[in-house]
Formats: sequence, C-alpha cells, structure tokens
Amino acid sequence: MSKRYSRLVTGILVVSLLFNVFFVGAYLKTRKNFKRLKTPEGRVELIAGRLDLSEEQKDILSEKLKNLRRMRKELKKNNRAEIEAFWQEIAKDNPDPQKLKELLRSSLTSRQEFTLSAIESLKSFLQTLSPSQRQVYVKFMRKKMGF
Repeated sequence: MSKRYSRLVTGILVVSLLFNVFFVGAYLKTRKNFKRLKTPEGRVELIAGRLDLSEEQKDILSEKLKNLRRMRKELKKNNRAEIEAFWQEIAKDNPDPQKLKELLRSSLTSRQEFTLSAIESLKSFLQTLSPSQRQVYVKFMRKKMGF
C-alpha cells in the first residue's frame, strides 16, 4: 500500500469521524430541546432563551401560558356535551342537518370566545417585549404554527 493511499484513507476516516461527532452533538441538542418542550416550564425556558427575556418577562409569559391552559381545559370541559351530541347525531343513519348546525354553532361560538381571549392575552404579553423581541417571537410562533 502506498503512502499516498494510506493518507487518503486516514483523511476519509477523520472526515467520517468528524461527521459522526457533529451528528451525535446535533442529536443530543435536539433531544434536549424536545425534552424541554414536554413541560410548560421547559417551553417557557426555551422561549425565554430565544428572546433573552428578563425574569419579569419570563414570569409574565409563564402566567399567560398557565391561564391559556386553564381556559383551554375549561373550553374542552364546557363543550364536551355538545361534541358528544354532535358525534352521536352524525353517526345516525339519517342525521338531522339542523341539529348538527346548532351543535356546531354552540361549540364554535365558545371556541371563538377562547380565541379572542387568547389574542388579548398575547397582545398584553407582546407589549412587555422590546420591538426586536417581538419580531423574534412572532417569527418563532409563525414557524411553529405553520403560517
């Protein structure tokens, strides 16, 4: 085996090893971020890190998200009967279109009220941010939500 060939093989192995090290590092970082996203506190920490939030801003964000979770839970609880009635009606051989509309209307009205409250909460949180933090947050949320 020539010296040149030996260097080539060594070089390829070194490059391969570097790719593996970078891959494992990226995997571990991504895994850590996903674990953080599983808890409300972790989500707040992730957002706080990206936006460089002060402790006060972080507390406000945490409180807003806590309120949204509570409101979402109440919405689900309050709409449970209508949703169940909707599925029972639609499963019938001849579902009543008028009844389906009424059930949907009721559920959509409370969902709309929740959405409007969530928007107000978001607006009040955004007012605590600097313009640059606001831009980063909006970009982050748009990417997360897909629009």
